[in-house]
Amino acid sequence: MKHLLLRGAALTMGAILLTSAYYRIDSPSIMTQAARHFLASLTPEQQAKTTFPFQSEERLNWHFIPRERKGLPLLDMTPPQRAMAHALLAAGLSQRGYIKAVTIMSLEDVLRILEKADPNYRNPEKYYFSIFGEPSDTGTWG
Repeated sequence: MKHLLLRGAALTMGAILLTSAYYRIDSPSIMTQAARHFLASLTPEQQAKTTFPFQSEERLNWHFIPRERKGLPLLDMTPPQRAMAHALLAAGLSQRGYIKAVTIMSLEDVLRILEKADPNYRNPEKYYFSIFGEPSDTGTWG
């Protein structure tokens, strides 16, 4: 249990340190550029899994409990792609919001142990990224 608490504390501190690298400036172009860079880092197959039309029904298909989703999970990304995904996440959130998001992700390890869950059910890398529409400073996308 002590190891688990130390790991949780280390992950939280890591999240706090990461936010300094991704500090958000309020500008739609920052998020647009982050999305474009993220998409450019993906293979064509990964892009196909990640992108959807803005009006897609998949945009409304979400829930906070673990389940299979469409999109590209962190698990299937290379380390540079994960960095781009985190940069996109940070661009869309306040610094506090980003810290909260990555902390919640890291708690999947704690929940897996407490629930005695299958590692495929509770996994901090099973957070999916999807982009709806074409990233643009003026258009509608998400």
